[in-house]
Amino acid sequence: VQFAQPSLYVQGDAQRVHDTISASYRAIGSRQIVPWLTAGTYGEFPPEKLEQMIYEAFLNGSRGITYYAFSDFEPMDFYYHAQALRTLAPHASLLTSGKSLPAATGKQPLTVSAFGTDEAALVLIGNYRSPQALTAPVAIEDREIVEAIDLKTGQPPESLTALTVPSGGQRLLRVRFAPKKSDPSQP
Repeated sequence: VQFAQPSLYVQGDAQRVHDTISASYRAIGSRQIVPWLTAGTYGEFPPEKLEQMIYEAFLNGSRGITYYAFSDFEPMDFYYHAQALRTLAPHASLLTSGKSLPAATGKQPLTVSAFGTDEAALVLIGNYRSPQALTAPVAIEDREIVEAIDLKTGQPPESLTALTVPSGGQRLLRVRFAPKKSDPSQP
């Protein structure tokens, strides 16, 4: 077996999923990561946190997810699991052909993940630690974002220079980039 399977029974802590999967992706250098996630094992948590954990896993380099104890699942856990996969499914090609991209939100304590290609990416911004909503700009290093859609609303976000993320929440965007300018010094 040549893939990582980090155990992430973290009671809905999406930040720990982000940190563990992104560190595994950097260490392995590929998407050969299939973490153990589950709802309820070693502690119950609000079902919507499972959706957040799934987004963090896939947008940080996981190629799949697996579960240990289905008996710990409640109906709403399955609902949020299905919601996450339904949201990601139309963008699967970005996850399978893409790579982790460096993203930033200024100096705000937000967690940012970006995964995609030179043409487009999925960008996840989480506000897991602040007790209040935070507003920050969103940028991808060396890329100009020319279009963005909030995958939860199906609408463009209010602003990429001042994106608001509720306390304990996430924003999930699909962005399209301007073509990279060629280097005039290269033949």
